[in-house]
Amino acid sequence: DIAMVLDVSGSMESVDFKPNRLAVAVDTINSFIEDRPQDRISFIIFAGTAYTRIPLTLDHELIRQSLGEVSTESVNQDGTAIGMAISVGLNRLKKSDAASRIMVLVTDGDNNAGAINPTTASELAKDMGVKIYTIGVGTDQTIIPVNYFGQIRYQQAEGGLNEELLQEISNTTGGQYYRAKDAESLNQIFDNINQLEKSEFDRDNFRQYTELAFDLIKVALFLLLLGIFFDRF
Repeated sequence: DIAMVLDVSGSMESVDFKPNRLAVAVDTINSFIEDRPQDRISFIIFAGTAYTRIPLTLDHELIRQSLGEVSTESVNQDGTAIGMAISVGLNRLKKSDAASRIMVLVTDGDNNAGAINPTTASELAKDMGVKIYTIGVGTDQTIIPVNYFGQIRYQQAEGGLNEELLQEISNTTGGQYYRAKDAESLNQIFDNINQLEKSEFDRDNFRQYTELAFDLIKVALFLLLLGIFFDRF
């Protein structure tokens, strides 16, 4: 079971990644999900606060659809609440009985919002047996496009990535910290995590279900319309 936690704060619009950090992160997460068809995945987003977009599910198409809809306006409170993000992710995993429970946290900032300390949240993850893989995205410059009376100008933002904090979170929980300075390295990082987190099963008997409800609903609607027709005539 995997909690995918994505930073959607304003700095993720930085154009040091093309077209921007958030778009590259979304595309890379999409590819990662495609490589994990047997895993339940939940999707959490955060900025100044955090919330669950999709709880744990095998319906990966639903997650991909939600990924395509996120933007830096998806959370109405700006900032970077890493501690809150971890806590929400843990809440998604706490009832899981999967052989492996991990969290993948993608951010480009430092914890500057939220009521929960990231160190406290990572200690809780350790107690729960949840490994956190932290990924810091972005170059050493954060360049935000700003609309000035219909013209796009670029402004360098203050602040940046707290690599020491992300390293501490991953070390505490038995995960790993990665730094991605371009789209290619971000993709390689997710490939690495994909190879690390594999569980072996002794049984190979799987049940495959075919949804029949839609066909029955169509028959029922046809009979209903037929009944209405004969009732009038």
